[in-house]
Amino acid sequence: AKPVLELETESTVQGSVLSAGIRVPGAKGKHVIRVSATTPEGRTASWLERTRIVTGERQRIRLPFAHNDPPGQWTVHAVDLYTDQRSSATVTLQRTPLQTRIQD
Repeated sequence: AKPVLELETESTVQGSVLSAGIRVPGAKGKHVIRVSATTPEGRTASWLERTRIVTGERQRIRLPFAHNDPPGQWTVHAVDLYTDQRSSATVTLQRTPLQTRIQD
């Protein structure tokens, strides 16, 4: 079965942590899922790569964005390493508001 990737928000800001859920519907056993992300320029963000063992139940993952990660539309990918089934979702990374940056 194809992994299901559910992002908890459609947009977030630099320096925040994106939460997501991953599961394999109808799984009769365990599946190894690699979660990764690509930048708006299409580059692999290796620092966000995660590998999890999941079942049919939703497992939460956290993807921390740096304060200097490029703003724009990022794509989060989930690949079942046993079956090569894939899914993806997009999130818009926004610049940290100037007021917040000055206070830090």
